[in-house]
Amino acid sequence: KDSKQQLESIQTLVGSSDEPALILAVEHSIPLFLASSLLSQYGYDTTKQICSLINEPGPITIRKNAIQFKGTDDELCKWLLENDGVEALPMKNIRNRPNLNACYDLDELKRCKGNGRVMVELTSPAGCICINPPIDGKGRKKLPKSIWSMSSYQKGFFEVQDAGSQCIVAALGLDHPSMSGSIRILDYCAGNGGKTFAISSAVFGRKIDSESGEYGDTTAVANIVSHDVVDERLRQIKGSLSRVGFDLDKATSIAECIQDNLKCTLQTADLAELSDSDTLFDAVLVDAPCSSSGVLRRRPSQRWLMSKEDTLQSLPNLQLEIIQKAAAFVKEGGVLVYATCSLLEEENEDVARSFEKSEVFRNGGFGPWPFSGGDGFSEGDTYRGRDHEITLLPSQWNDGFFFARYKRG
Repeated sequence: KDSKQQLESIQTLVGSSDEPALILAVEHSIPLFLASSLLSQYGYDTTKQICSLINEPGPITIRKNAIQFKGTDDELCKWLLENDGVEALPMKNIRNRPNLNACYDLDELKRCKGNGRVMVELTSPAGCICINPPIDGKGRKKLPKSIWSMSSYQKGFFEVQDAGSQCIVAALGLDHPSMSGSIRILDYCAGNGGKTFAISSAVFGRKIDSESGEYGDTTAVANIVSHDVVDERLRQIKGSLSRVGFDLDKATSIAECIQDNLKCTLQTADLAELSDSDTLFDAVLVDAPCSSSGVLRRRPSQRWLMSKEDTLQSLPNLQLEIIQKAAAFVKEGGVLVYATCSLLEEENEDVARSFEKSEVFRNGGFGPWPFSGGDGFSEGDTYRGRDHEITLLPSQWNDGFFFARYKRG
C-alpha cells in the first residue's frame, strides 16, 4: 500500500480523529501514552522516525573480547569470515553509513529538547563490530547459523552487545589516566552480565600504569563486582566466566584472569553481601531497570507490558532510589554513571535532576563530569547544554539509550 492508503486504513481505525498521538500509536502499534510522551518530548517528525525504527529489525552488533582475542578489530572480522563464514566490519570503518542528521530534524530536536544533549550520530567504541548477514531467498537478512553456535563465540572472542550499550561502558572512562593503575569497579544492576563483561574487556584493553605487587614486579589489579537483586542473573554470569576468560575458584566464588601485567578478579554479590561490604569503588555503573522504550525492536512484546503509571511514576521513583543507594559505593574522586535503555525524560533527565537536588548528591560531594571531544562523544550532538548527559537516539546502527555521569569530590 502507498502512504495515502496506509493513512486511510489508520483513519478507519481511529475514526475522524486527527490527533497525532493516536494516529502514531495505531500506525506503529505502540501504547497511546508512549506515543503522547514521545511527541511532547521530541516533536512529530522525530517521534515518527523513532516509531518506524523500533518496528524494524535491529543490527547484529558484537563487541570484541580483549581477554580472549588479542588481535585488532579488523583481524577479528577476518577470523569471522574465514572460520564462521560471516561478513563483519568494525563500526569505525563503516564510512558509507547514512548520515543520521538526515533521519532526524535537528531544528525540531533543539526546539523540543531545550538544553538537553542528543546524539544523532553514533560514536564507535573500541571493539564494536557490525555483522552483515547475507540475504536469503525471501529477501531477509539471515545468518547461515546461530550466532551462539559460531566457533568464535564459543571461544569467547566476542559478545553480542548493541553499539549503544557499548557506549555506556565507554562513559565510565576506563581509559582515562586516573584509571590506569589498580582499580575497583561495581556493576550495580548487572543483569546477566553484558556490561560486566564489557567492563572486564575494557580493563584489559586499556594502557596499564603498572605497580609493584605479589603477582610479579609490575602488576596492576582490577577488581570487578557484579551486583543484582535477582540471584538467577548472577548465576548466569558465573556460567559464562570460563568462556569469557576467567577461572572461577569455587571455594571463594571469586574468578580471576591474569595476563601480562594485569590481574583482574570478578565476583558476584547479592544485596546482603554488598550491603555488608565497606568497599568503595573507582567506578560505579547503574544501568537501572526501565521501560525499555529505546530497545522495543529487541523486545517487541514489552510495549504491551508497559503501563502509564509504572513507566512515568513508579519506575522513576525506583530509579532514583537505586542511584542514591549506588552513590554510597563511589570513592572520593570516583565516577558514577546512570544509564537506561529508555527514551523518556521521566526516566532519564528527570531522574538525573532529582538526584542532583538530593542530599546524597550534595553531602556526597558529587558533581557533573562532562563529556568532551576526547571521549569520542561530542560528534553529532544537536545541542551543547547539560554536557554530562547524553540521549542516544535509535538508528539503523544502534538502539536508544540515555546516560549521565558524575564525579565525587
